Amino acid sequence: MSNPNAGIKQAATPFNTGGGGFDVEDRFSAWMLACMLVGLTPPGADVTAGWHILSITWQVPIKNWLFNDLLIELNAPNAPTMRLAISIKSGSYFTALRCV
Repeated sequence: MSNPNAGIKQAATPFNTGGGGFDVEDRFSAWMLACMLVGLTPPGADVTAGWHILSITWQVPIKNWLFNDLLIELNAPNAPTMRLAISIKSGSYFTALRCV
């Protein structure tokens, strides 16, 4: 007997249709902007190296970067400029045991 639901797409959740992912992206972007404006080292960067944010670019063309939600350029004394490409997701895709 065949599955009666085969080929039927699931309806999008209110979170997805209501722009929930944009809210997560906006909050993270605001956090990075705050770090940039007050000169704080962004989370995850080596504090001892003196990294600071030079620029933030949103929605970088996909032909340039695979992770394209944010492109953050960092600078530190005596170091080349570093680029950090970020894909921001609202779901839990990484756990201690696996990558979903």
